[in-house]
Amino acid sequence: MVASISSSINNRTETKATEAIQKTLGQDAFLKLLVAELKHQDPLEPKNDKEFIAELAQFSSLEQMTNLNKKFEQMLIAINTTSVVSMLGKIVEGVDSEGAKITGIATSVRYQENKPYVSLRQNDNTIVEIPIENVTQVLLNPLDSQ
Repeated sequence: MVASISSSINNRTETKATEAIQKTLGQDAFLKLLVAELKHQDPLEPKNDKEFIAELAQFSSLEQMTNLNKKFEQMLIAINTTSVVSMLGKIVEGVDSEGAKITGIATSVRYQENKPYVSLRQNDNTIVEIPIENVTQVLLNPLDSQ
C-alpha cells in the first residue's frame, strides 16, 4: 500500500515536472532532457513503454505548437505590412513621441525589429517618422479630396 502511494506521488511529481519543463523549455532542451532521462534510468526498472510514448507525444505536440506559433508571427507581419502599405499616399494623423499631434502624407514605411514605422511629409515638407501604433486616423488620399 505504501509503495503504491509512493509510486502514485512520484508519477504526479514527474508529470508536473514534465509540464513545467514544457512551459519553460524549447524543443532542443526537451529532447536533451528526454535523452538524459533514458541514459540515466534504472536498468532494473526501465521506463514503461506507455510513459516513453507519452513523452514522445508531448515532444511532438511541443514541436507542432512551436511551428504554429512561427506561422502566426509570419501571418501577423504580413497583415501589418498590408495595412501599413495601404496608408501610403494618404493623409495620416498621429502623435509623436512627446504626444504632439502630427498630420502628413504617408510617404514610406520602414520596419525595425519587426515593428513598422510610417514616414509623414508635413505641409512644410519636413518628414516625421512615427510607429504604427501612434497612428490615430487615416484619411482620404489627398488627390481624392480635391
